[in-house]
Amino acid sequence: HEQATQRLLDAGADWKDNAQILFDAAARGRAGVVAALLRMDGDPNARNASGTPLIIVAVGSHEPKCYEAVRDAGGNESATDGRGNSAARLYEAAVAMKKKKS
Repeated sequence: HEQATQRLLDAGADWKDNAQILFDAAARGRAGVVAALLRMDGDPNARNASGTPLIIVAVGSHEPKCYEAVRDAGGNESATDGRGNSAARLYEAAVAMKKKKS
């Protein structure tokens, strides 16, 4: 998916009017696609229509690399979900849970 996304972006695909593409990729844990869109001036601190920050959507995908892509692009780790949990705290809990399962 990342290579196809990068080819489309290199060819001039205009996706910025539809930031939902970035949120969909984050929700699906497509870290490579998220990283590619963020490299092409995607907003790592964007919020979706319901006000949820991109970094919260990324951590909810349970794909650490997706969260890391948003964080490394400047996503605010202090952003909170609807319950007041920070993205950093949710990430740490997800990582701990994955280790416990292993």
